[in-house]
Amino acid sequence: MPITRELVEDVAAWAGGWLGRRQRTLRIPGVQFAIAHQGTIVTTGAHGMADLGAGEALSTRHAFHIASHSKTFTATAILQLAETDPPSLRLDDRLVRYLPPSPAGLSRLGGLTITDLLHHGSGMTRDGVDGDYWQLQHPFPDAAELLSLLERSASPYPANDRFHYSNIAYSLLGRVIEQAAGCSYAEFVQRSIIDRLGLTDTAPDFDPTGSGRRFAMGYTSAEDGRERIPIDHLAARAMAPATGFTSTAQDLCLYFSAHRLGDLRLLSDDAKRRMQHGWWAPRAQEQYGLGLQLMDIGARRLIGHSGGFPGHITRTWCDPKDQLVVSVLCNASDAAATPLCNGIFRLVEHLSHPDESIPSHADGVDLRSYTGHFNTLSGAIDIARFGTRLLAIPTDENDPTEVLGELVAEDPDTALLVRAHDGYTSEGERFRFTRDATGKVLSVRAFSGMTAYPDDEYVRRFLAGGKVRAPAEREAQEHSLRDA
Repeated sequence: MPITRELVEDVAAWAGGWLGRRQRTLRIPGVQFAIAHQGTIVTTGAHGMADLGAGEALSTRHAFHIASHSKTFTATAILQLAETDPPSLRLDDRLVRYLPPSPAGLSRLGGLTITDLLHHGSGMTRDGVDGDYWQLQHPFPDAAELLSLLERSASPYPANDRFHYSNIAYSLLGRVIEQAAGCSYAEFVQRSIIDRLGLTDTAPDFDPTGSGRRFAMGYTSAEDGRERIPIDHLAARAMAPATGFTSTAQDLCLYFSAHRLGDLRLLSDDAKRRMQHGWWAPRAQEQYGLGLQLMDIGARRLIGHSGGFPGHITRTWCDPKDQLVVSVLCNASDAAATPLCNGIFRLVEHLSHPDESIPSHADGVDLRSYTGHFNTLSGAIDIARFGTRLLAIPTDENDPTEVLGELVAEDPDTALLVRAHDGYTSEGERFRFTRDATGKVLSVRAFSGMTAYPDDEYVRRFLAGGKVRAPAEREAQEHSLRDA
């Protein structure tokens, strides 16, 4: 079923708060997000900190290292050069045509085409025999060092034998662009993609001096309970075509919106179909096209990319058919950008398939009046409205559909849980709402018959005393206070 703007706006209104709670629960320093529909930003927001040490809050304008999102820009630039009249390059051109006179160490690349590199079928090494630039042990290679690294790094597989992800291959495509365009890689993608779309917070590589941009500080993993430590920013230099781009969630949503069919600002529809065609299936329900990851969520085919840079984990997915884009950027090496972005799309897919067997709500009820975030000692739930649907969503999962339940409002104080994820949930039982004189929900007796409270009341009842006391101890304390 096609996505409506109303549905997108309802999901966006809920997702902002949900992502904030996931950011705090997962102890991610910062999460920035945006959602676009039909080329328009519906929502953008940020939770947490851009710099923990400086006490700087994260904003929607802080740029992140978006790493392998860069491959989508590089592939787009290659397709643009193939579409000039006459073509500046051809996708079946040999790679060596665009390299300097080939040393003996590169003779093995003689049969590779540009297409082989675009879909990661080249068999080429991923990051070379010395990839410690990823750990800031030395800088990313410059152009000469890249070729030297390639000479010293054997190709583990023959061409087109299997999918083998290669940052080195995409770095070489940057040189192809330079030779075909007659200018630097940065100049070409700036002119042909960034400026054309007005992406004011996007750049081909990290530049601390020339842009005036603010960057989110990256942080190490909290693995094994370790304290997060900030990681210095680093330019990707000759590997910028594979991993150098910096951007914001909002800019990425606008960029991927231009990859929907019918939008001719960057590429023809024919070129976009080439990019979005799956060549390999590296994982279940996932394929790789020309610079694009492709994934199926239900019947929905998504295009996009993830990115992993020291201290930054990022993910953007686009549904080009329904023109919906979601981007989630995080500034920690162990952050859950992909599960969170996937979770939003899973909710959209769930809502796109109404169940006609679900009873109607009672006449005259205002579904918004049931909504809110409610806590019990066992966990928390969101009750959220999406069009004519009222959902109960436990918020301890990155996939909001994992334990989701569907409510039917019977009267202002009662809703029936008519659908749940599995039989362990209280399906068939009622949620009972207690309200004040204005109609505001004060509590909900919900899953397992427990009473759930809004944040402030939950803190007062359970957390403010420093210990959740057993009934007898609590009663004794209350008697003692009364006697005093």
